[in-house]
Parts: sequence; C-alpha cells; structure tokens
Amino acid sequence: MREMALACVFGASAATDAYLVAYTVPNVIFTVLGGALTVTAVPLFASYVSAGKKDEAWRLFAVFSTLLSAVLLAVVLAGVPLARQIVWLVAQGLPEGTARLAAALLAVMLPGVLFLSLGNLFYGLLNANNIFGPPALGPVVTNVFIIAFILAGLRFGIVAVSVGTLLGNIAAMVLQLPYLRRAGFPFRPVLELHHPGLKQAFGLMFPVMIGTGIGCPGG
Repeated sequence: MREMALACVFGASAATDAYLVAYTVPNVIFTVLGGALTVTAVPLFASYVSAGKKDEAWRLFAVFSTLLSAVLLAVVLAGVPLARQIVWLVAQGLPEGTARLAAALLAVMLPGVLFLSLGNLFYGLLNANNIFGPPALGPVVTNVFIIAFILAGLRFGIVAVSVGTLLGNIAAMVLQLPYLRRAGFPFRPVLELHHPGLKQAFGLMFPVMIGTGIGCPGG
C-alpha cells in the first residue's frame, strides 16, 4: 500500500528514484547488522531464561542493545556527511540531480537505522516474553506514518516522505518501550564486551551477516 501511495503521488519521477535509493541504504544496514543480531540474540535470551538465569538474560539483552546502539550511532555519524559518496556507491548510474536529492534524503533517513534495528531487537525480546501485540503493530505504525507523509508530500515534496520514514521508525520503537518495562527490561546501558553470551552471539552472527549481505541488493 505504501508503494501504491508513493506511485500515486510522485509517479515514475526522479523524486521517486531518489527516495527509493535513499530508502535502500538504511534497510541494507539494518538487514545485515540489526537483523543478524536479533536472529542470534533472541534464542540466547530464551536459553538463559530456560536455564533459570532470567536476570542474566536481561543483562545480556542490555549489553546487546547498548552495543548495537553504539555501533549504529557511529555508522550514522560517519554516514550522514558521506551521504553523497554512499549514493554513488549504491547507484552509480543516477543523474547528478537525482543523486544529489538522494543524498539529501539519505541524510534525513539514515538515523532511522538505529531506531529500526533497536525496534526489531525489541520485537524479538517481547516475543520471547510472550508479548505479541506491540511487535505486530510496530510495522503498521511505521507504514501509517510513511503513507501520511506521502500525502503531505503533495505540498512539501519528497523530503516529507523521508521525514515520515524516520518518524515512523522512531514511533514503532517507542511503542515497544512501555511493554519492555513491564516485562522487566533494565533501561540502562551496559557495555560488557567480555560477557560470554556476547562472545557466543558474535560466533553465530557472522555467518548470518554474510548470508544476509549476499542476499542484499548489490551484495
């Protein structure tokens, strides 16, 4: 439905091409990094809980979320000023004007990879605690924001869609927070690089990252 709304408002235009290129980059980063961590972290959490170590399971998840936030924040801080170069790498055939627009849209949307990845991690954690409603609703909230801002694009242009995409990712993540608190998640940063569960997760992550990287566009 989101694609239909985008096509109806902007059609097959340079603005649409620029948005789709800019939209692809955060989603590739999320798929390779955030998605891979979720695939490995959630089963580890469940294994700790089944072994009667629920407090340690929460601590492990706090380590995961802290490390993921730090890595993705570094990616965002490095990526935003390099948005034009990133666009050139992923879409070398774009006309110069479209590429400049894509770079501007990417600079707006790239911070969304942090919220998208954390939201996905939180979805997995809530599901592991038998809480299914908010994780299922998160992507719906994101799409509602994007569609609403596509309509706002009739007046404000394609930049509005990029803003809506970022806000949608933020809203979907924020929606999970009250339910995480009720489930017992400790909302404090824990950077414990020598945690045995983190080492185990890294051992499982790399094959997943390689597999998802190969499957990504341009991978």
